[in-house]
Amino acid sequence: MEGLLEKRGTLNTAFKQRWFVLRPGNLRCYDDKEMRAVKNSIPLTHDVVIVEMTTSESNVFEIRCPGRTYALRAADEPAYKQVV
Repeated sequence: MEGLLEKRGTLNTAFKQRWFVLRPGNLRCYDDKEMRAVKNSIPLTHDVVIVEMTTSESNVFEIRCPGRTYALRAADEPAYKQVV
């Protein structure tokens, strides 16, 4: 599975559009669909939790890993439901 999601940075808290690819054991993040270089690789281990967020922003969720939390936003409700 792959597609566009927006990722909130830790320093720059604005959402930026990124291309995500689900691979066995991890979720890879790229700048765009060209996938030239991996920006992030989120490990999907037994201790990772996906949390639906109730905020003023729609379709936001978090992936909580040991040592880091990733805030992501789907473009619309169907894409959001596919992830969470």
